[in-house]
Amino acid sequence: MIRDQVREFVRLGCPLPSEQDNSEEGDEAFDEMERALHAIEKPVTDEEALLLVTCFGDDDCFGLA
Repeated sequence: MIRDQVREFVRLGCPLPSEQDNSEEGDEAFDEMERALHAIEKPVTDEEALLLVTCFGDDDCFGLA
């Protein structure tokens, strides 16, 4: 089962933006993704973890990754 909080984060942040995106629009989107990620309570299920891992890219996404 995948919780709504996980689905919301994936909807907003998959894939997470690159650290090279320093636009104001990127800042607003990042803040929303950060709130959504922190709304996910631990522990996550295996199914949720597999879905979440698809959102993370090659860099640290300003520490969010």
